[in-house]
Amino acid sequence: MRCRKNYRDLTPVERDRLVNALHHVKATGIVDQYAAEHETHFNHGIHVSSHFLPWHRNFIRRFEDELRTYHPAVTIPYWNSVADTSPSDPLWDNTFLGQFDSAWGLGRALGSDTLPTQGQMNSALAHGTYDAFWPDLETNVHNPPHRWVEGEMGQADSPHDPVFYLHHCWIDLLWAQWQLRNPAAPFVTSGAGLGLNDPMMGVTTTPADVLDHRSINIYHYPPGFQQDVPAVTLDTPVVNFIEVPTGETRMVAAVFSLDACEPIHLTVLHGPTVTSGPPGTVFGVFVSPVVADPHLDSKGRVWFIYTGTTAGDVAAGTVTIGCDETGQQFVIALTANTIARPTTALVMVLDQSNSMNFDSGLGAGVTRAEVLKFSAPTAVVVLEDENAMAVCTFDQDAHPGIGMTAAAGVGKLTINGAIQSYAPNPNGWTSIGEGLVFARDILNPVTGYDVKALVVLTDGQENHGPNTRRYISDVTDLIASLNGRVFAIGLGRAEVLNPATLQALCNGNSGYMLMTGDLTPDAGYRLAKYYQQIFAGVTNNEIVRDPEGFVGPGIEVRIPFWLAETDITAKAILLTPVPWVIRYQLETPDGNIIDPGVAGAHPMLAFEVGEQVALYRVGLPVPLGAISAHSGRWYARLTVDDRYFKKYLSSLDNHSGLYATTAAHGMRYNFNVHAYSNLRMRATLSQTSNEPGATMTIRAVLTEYGVPVASRAACLVELTRPDNTQAMVAMSEVQPGVFESVTLAALPGIYRFSIFAEGKTLRASPFTREQTLTGAVWRGGDRPSPTSRDDPTWTTDRLCRLVGCLLANRAVMELLKKHGVDPNELRRCFAAYCQHTSPAEPARAAALTLEGRLRPIVRDETILRAVMDAIEPGLE
Repeated sequence: MRCRKNYRDLTPVERDRLVNALHHVKATGIVDQYAAEHETHFNHGIHVSSHFLPWHRNFIRRFEDELRTYHPAVTIPYWNSVADTSPSDPLWDNTFLGQFDSAWGLGRALGSDTLPTQGQMNSALAHGTYDAFWPDLETNVHNPPHRWVEGEMGQADSPHDPVFYLHHCWIDLLWAQWQLRNPAAPFVTSGAGLGLNDPMMGVTTTPADVLDHRSINIYHYPPGFQQDVPAVTLDTPVVNFIEVPTGETRMVAAVFSLDACEPIHLTVLHGPTVTSGPPGTVFGVFVSPVVADPHLDSKGRVWFIYTGTTAGDVAAGTVTIGCDETGQQFVIALTANTIARPTTALVMVLDQSNSMNFDSGLGAGVTRAEVLKFSAPTAVVVLEDENAMAVCTFDQDAHPGIGMTAAAGVGKLTINGAIQSYAPNPNGWTSIGEGLVFARDILNPVTGYDVKALVVLTDGQENHGPNTRRYISDVTDLIASLNGRVFAIGLGRAEVLNPATLQALCNGNSGYMLMTGDLTPDAGYRLAKYYQQIFAGVTNNEIVRDPEGFVGPGIEVRIPFWLAETDITAKAILLTPVPWVIRYQLETPDGNIIDPGVAGAHPMLAFEVGEQVALYRVGLPVPLGAISAHSGRWYARLTVDDRYFKKYLSSLDNHSGLYATTAAHGMRYNFNVHAYSNLRMRATLSQTSNEPGATMTIRAVLTEYGVPVASRAACLVELTRPDNTQAMVAMSEVQPGVFESVTLAALPGIYRFSIFAEGKTLRASPFTREQTLTGAVWRGGDRPSPTSRDDPTWTTDRLCRLVGCLLANRAVMELLKKHGVDPNELRRCFAAYCQHTSPAEPARAAALTLEGRLRPIVRDETILRAVMDAIEPGLE
């Protein structure tokens, strides 16, 4: 409901909003349009007739609707010309309506006539019939302010001056006041065609349509006036807590529509009372009484709380809420049902093509396969017991690893054993589509899990060599039919991965793709963090904190992180090359210390340590003596055990680079805090294209107990561009709890977005949330994705088969040796070329690439030219 008030009562924000809205409708021609309409009908019954008041009521309502296209909260205030009679009143300041005089050429001459008096206004309001009221009001209260302002305001096109609307808002208020004082007085026509049900000039609206001003707006009347009685209507006779997972808390509001200008007080009078349900069922009230301010929101909300008990439980209750201002009492029913905490079945789909044997960039002799064997198990450890995982691999074909295995018991050891047995195929190609279908066939028959998900890792784009295999584009419908979520991690640069099709598959199945870019020693934990984030997301966990750094001898690192009352459980995860070198403790907000010994003896704590990971599991709140630790600032405390640190250093004698870094800085670590929580952030990335010049949009949605976190949080994005330059970008709250930021991707390569949210819960506890997303653009990124029906690699495949045949011929090899060509080097060159030629690469470009590869081996230009002449026809 719109509430119109005295212009003096506008806040600076409301005043500036109105001014900007007026400039907006002027720029769009609306002001001139309305002024022309008024001028056209000036002598056609909109004045000096019984339609005078209803026509102008409808007119200013329509103009107000135009203003609200600029901002939905704009309302027209009123100018009380009986009280505000000076040209120096704030109404005429340059910050308000004074600015429009010269800007719009209004020609005002303030004080050109006498304004109406209190006595004239009271005389008009004293009339008991409409036919006596409106002529007095028009002549003695309405007309003088037009002449007092003068200029445009004194002409037939007076709506050119914005003060016209504030003046007529006052005239409409006086009519509404007269109606309140004379509720039984009928509308009296002044002549033919000017009756209650006759359309008014220029519109189809009749006086009957606008007779009740409350159907349009209500007024904040001046002191001494009779006030509109507040009206409060219950919108939700039943408050439903639908499918609340065990242990989770939900908030649902009883909602009331407010028809008032003053704040309304809503108070819980009785209850909430549980009328049915298992022992332990509780319906709580978040806060009572509630002050609902209609200036801020046309709805009043009283929030109720329910925490899920045991799966299958159903409960009901009742509560009575009263409105202090109206005396109304509302009896509201409460219903709830509890479901099992959602569980997840995942399949890890691992690329075992030959390129996984290549150097990773993390250090001398560290292959990509070894990076995978480090990163994946550190994510498996975060799985809760109720989840399950399978592992499979693919080269040109798909291969089984282990079937769906529950994480409970020895399950995680079994899963990690399967990952550790992973080995690339030296002759393997990259048929991602085949791996996806195989994983889909694992998941399809699985039952008893709420979420199904695929997590694909690959270090290259699709290539099948001499094999006929399915591309991703061939299997998208099959994967979509699974009704699961698809995630992918790309190990390498965008132009090498060519991730468009896989990225689209993820986005179309409620997932996303993360890309590492060039792996360097500084990015050593990036792949592990990607896995952890994906696993956290599909198991409904939130990332609270995600810093990394070094801890050296003689130094204690204290890493702060916030937990809130919204958090149900937490996991504090330390990644480091050798966990036993670091003493790892947690400190609660009250200063209590949790170490492995305390965790091992406490029923709500657990400590786990494995290869390169140490982990605390914390049930919240956790009682420690007389204190229960829950919301507040926690710390992870890290120190180095000198004796074990020296042993670790001595083990690095053959790794000079890693030894130097560790000796100088200490142990590298990454620290993650995950929370199973009622406060959630979901971030997504969309982009207009895969070519440089695309626009990338980051969107983050924050909810608490399923309700948007409105005006209580801020979001930032740390953007890392392909050239490693960085920027911190603020995200705008475009809707309650919804934040967005837009970036132009001008450079080719991978863009990494680290989204940080911080704010206050409904109970004013600080919280943080983090998530990482990546996008990429590259030249040729929008080329159509290949399928098995239009495989663009067939010419390269023919060439590779031809060359393979030649290199197997002994006579050819002997001939090459005579001319100084090393056959083994030549074989390696062709193997690399045939493995990694892009499916989307034009044939001539492929030939040039091949020539570049051969030149260092075949140094004789004549022989090189003869070789190229022999094989180039196969590239046409």
